[in-house]
This record gives sequence, C-alpha cells and structure tokens, in this order.
Amino acid sequence: MALVKWLLLLLIAGLLLLPLGLLGAAIQSAPLVNISQGLNQENVARIKEVLRDADPRWLRVGDRRTLSLVEDDFNLILNYGLRHFVQGAVQVKLESDSASVSASIPLPGILQGRYFNTGFRVDQSGDNFTVRDWRLGDLPLPDWLSRQLVPLGHRLLSNWPQYLAALSALEQVQLTPNNIQVTYHWQQELKDQLRATGRQLLFSDRDQERLRFYHQTLYRLSGSKLRRGSLAPLLGSLFEQAGKRSTSGADAVAENRALLTALSFHLARVDLNPFLTMPAQPLSYQWLLWPTLSGRRDLAQHFVISAGISATAGTNIAEAAGLFKELKDSQGGSGFSFADLAADRAGTRFALLALDPSRARDLQQRLQGIRSESDFMVDIERLPEGMQRAEFTRRYDNLDNAAYRDMLAEIERRLDACALYSPVETGGIKDLHPD
Repeated sequence: MALVKWLLLLLIAGLLLLPLGLLGAAIQSAPLVNISQGLNQENVARIKEVLRDADPRWLRVGDRRTLSLVEDDFNLILNYGLRHFVQGAVQVKLESDSASVSASIPLPGILQGRYFNTGFRVDQSGDNFTVRDWRLGDLPLPDWLSRQLVPLGHRLLSNWPQYLAALSALEQVQLTPNNIQVTYHWQQELKDQLRATGRQLLFSDRDQERLRFYHQTLYRLSGSKLRRGSLAPLLGSLFEQAGKRSTSGADAVAENRALLTALSFHLARVDLNPFLTMPAQPLSYQWLLWPTLSGRRDLAQHFVISAGISATAGTNIAEAAGLFKELKDSQGGSGFSFADLAADRAGTRFALLALDPSRARDLQQRLQGIRSESDFMVDIERLPEGMQRAEFTRRYDNLDNAAYRDMLAEIERRLDACALYSPVETGGIKDLHPD
C-alpha cells in the first residue's frame, strides 16, 4: 500500500512539474527570431496604408472585401501589434497551403539575456487549419498535442458572441507562397456586436457616468476665462473637481482616467456620444475650448490627446500614434517635429502619474491652483521641427538610429527637469507650489 501511495505522489508531482519542464525547454540563450530591427519611416507608412485599406469604418453593411497581405507586410503588422504587449518578435514564412511561425520573447529579471523561443507549422486543407511540428526551443512536442491547439482555441472563443459574429463574416482565408488572403463581408450583426461591445469594453456604466460629468464640466468651463490661454489653469480646475469627487469616496485613478479621456475627446474634436449609452450634450463649436502650451494650440492637443490615449489604451499605443502623425507630417505636411513628440511624451508621463494608485490623489491636490506650464510640460527650445521627409531621412533614417535615440534621450532629460516628473525622493511628485 505504501508503494502505491508513493507511485501516486510521484505521478501527481510529475504532472504538476511537466508544464514547468516544457516551459524550461523553451528558454534559450539566443533568440530564434531577430528582435533588434527598428521601424523606419517606410515601415510606419506601409502599416498605416495597409490598416487604412482594411478599416471597417469605411464599409457599408453587405460590402465584401478581400485583404491581401504579402509576407513582409504580414510580418510587419504582426510585429507592430506584438510591440504593444511585449518586447519580442514573430516571423511567418508563407508557403502553398501552409505557413511556418517562429517567435522569440526576451525574458526579464534574473533571466535577462535569455529568450523564450517557440515555433510551429500551420497546414491548410480547404477551410480547415491544423497545427503541427510545435517546438518549445529545441524540444519537439507530439503532433497529437499540437493538433489540439486550433479546436481548443475555437471552443474557448465560442463563448464570446463577438467571436462568433466575426467568424460568420469571415468567408475565406487562403495561404499561398506569395501572400495571405482574407475575404470577409461586413454584416449588421457584427457591426452591432462590435459597437455594443466597444462601449462596454472601453467604458463601464460607472465610467460612463464619470465621462458625462467631465464632459459637462468642460462645457461649463468653456463659458469662462479658461476657454482660451494656458492649459495649466484648465488642468487645475478639472483636477480640483476630480479631487472633490475623490474626497467623497470616488476612485481617484478612475476619476483621473475619465478626466483625461473626456478632455482628450474634446481637444480632438470627437463627440463622446457614440461611446455612451446615455447621450451627453453634443459637441458644438461655440462650446469648444482652445487651450495652449508654450503659446501653441497644437502642443496642448498633443499633450492632452497623448495623455488620453495613455489613460485608455496604454503608453505604447499613445507614443506610436504620436510617432505616426509626425512621420506623416514629414511627407508634405507641417514636417517632423521633436517638439510635438516632446509634448506627446509629456502627456504619457502625466498620465502615468495620474493613474498610479499611490499618486493619483496626491496629483489631484497638487494640481489645484497650478501656475506654471513648466511644472508638467517640457521646454521645447532648440528641438528640431519642420523636417520634411528627405531631411528627416538624411539625419535619422531608422528609428533605432543613434542620433534619433539621442534626441529622445534629450527629451527625457528635459522632462526629468519638470517639477512633476523629477525623480526626487518623494517618488516623482514634489510640491509644485512651495510657500
């Protein structure tokens, strides 16, 4: 009997340790996929072009479209998306009715300098897809285990109505040696599902109440002297309201997030109503605010919109959005501006403080009656602006270029000199209004 108990214990221990052993096999000293490549100007422009062509907002119900992506474009978009979640790289090699996928993720902490490597093949037979040859590092897994990935994923996602609606709109996926082709048609059910889900995913019922409050507060302030002039007193007035609500028991982080979101929608001139179940006062010209930073409206917009995107979608997406705009401006627009990027980065730093649970309430209190923009906005003196594409490419080319990184480091140094972001012993926030 004792022997049986020991065998059972060993079996249970083995089953518990097996996943750890498999994960350990995937950790290696070198990446399977090169993760050091940076996005250059052409890469960014290409991503925008492809995503614009696939944007469902321009489709009418019943429209049918085929999106064709060559291997390079497919990999470019996959890696762009991956960067918003984890620092790593993925590579897909297309063949006739199949594709091989490899991925590498650098590991943090005590495992820094090592990589999680994995790869597998996807075979297509008509409308069916099968995963095989799955490897964790150099360890091959049995095909019976690999083949369970697709049906398992389908079963898990089938509990999500939006997945089923999207699946019904998908007509065909075809793998060829030259490209991957996705054919889909835009359905009313999918449109309604995405719209309803989008509201709930973006803003809960409680968040919508907060957004309506700050939306109405902005309209009230637009009838005051704060309508024009420096952004500083406008922020002070808004955070004073957030502080009052937080004092009465509201979540300070949630209040700050709603404040920044409503303000970013307002300065982007985007109506909040499509995102709200209960409509608020519609956007109208006579109630618009026109704040400035360094005497410029565009810098106030960069700062606030970047903070708003950071508050709702994360700092990586906010910074990518700002970079995309500057690269677009370098192609015949106002030109690439490091001053604009500095305002973007200041906005993301501001949002990080506003959403930090240990600092959110403190920030509300310290911003009340704020006097100086320099407390939260970077000095833009001698930051290059107005560079058209040829000049920008000549000076910086790749976004991993040392000269480009030096400019970003200079912006961070200037931000550290701002009172709000100074890395002092108080944890990044110090008194903005000493007596």
